[in-house]
Amino acid sequence: MLLAFSFSSFASDYDKIVSRLREIDALPNTSLFTLGKNDQGEDILGVVLGDSASATKRYAVVGTHHGNERAAAIVPLHFAEETLKHLKTDEVYFVIPVLNISGYNRSRREETGSDFRTHDPNRDYEDACEVKNDFKLKSTRLLADLIEREDIVTAVTVHGYVGTFTFPWGTNAKDYETLDHHLLEDWARKSVKINQYQTGTHGGAIYPAAGAFEDWAYFKHGVWSYLLEIKSPSSDLKKDALSLVEFFKHSPFERSRHLGQNVNCVERILTGSQRSRP
Repeated sequence: MLLAFSFSSFASDYDKIVSRLREIDALPNTSLFTLGKNDQGEDILGVVLGDSASATKRYAVVGTHHGNERAAAIVPLHFAEETLKHLKTDEVYFVIPVLNISGYNRSRREETGSDFRTHDPNRDYEDACEVKNDFKLKSTRLLADLIEREDIVTAVTVHGYVGTFTFPWGTNAKDYETLDHHLLEDWARKSVKINQYQTGTHGGAIYPAAGAFEDWAYFKHGVWSYLLEIKSPSSDLKKDALSLVEFFKHSPFERSRHLGQNVNCVERILTGSQRSRP
């Protein structure tokens, strides 16, 4: 075990996810961990696959930013079980099935913050184009801290329900292609040969949105960040998990060097509260 954590005294839907995590934790090369406590004081639990102290290839898989996308919690669990079958000694995965616990327990998209208001977690990150109030939720800040602290190179978040596997840009840009576009597209197509999902940029294949995790991770840190949109709650979730196993086989060893240099915003607003960007 990496850290001590507490459980609530009453049963919840999230408790079922915790039970699955405990089962995975009983397998070799695993460690149960807490990302930290959310705004309700609950531990956001996950499992580490591999040795985080020595691994050079560092990855993350995060489910359920949106609590009503229930199946998005199951794919990371399947992914952990499949990955452990062929885990390499130089790899470590941080797998978090449910980021938005309060939303998950209520089957609600949004998460309750410390202000007792609901917020969309996947609009809560710093955006490449839009100036806004970021990190209103502890959960998103804790995930951002993990990405930074653990030097994550590649990350996937799991959502539903469209049937796509997408990558930056997703912000409100004049065009959605990054300088890494061809690499990102080719990589995505290799992965979806298993589940036959559509690939493309977030903004082009789905719709533009400001403050999403994937754009933040890419423009701020050069993390190769993708978003898996499960096709439906009744999809073959194990097949979706296997597509992610295939995805990580093709990951570069280092982050992108382009960072935020290539975003072409619809309207670029710079204020004193916004950090300067190239």
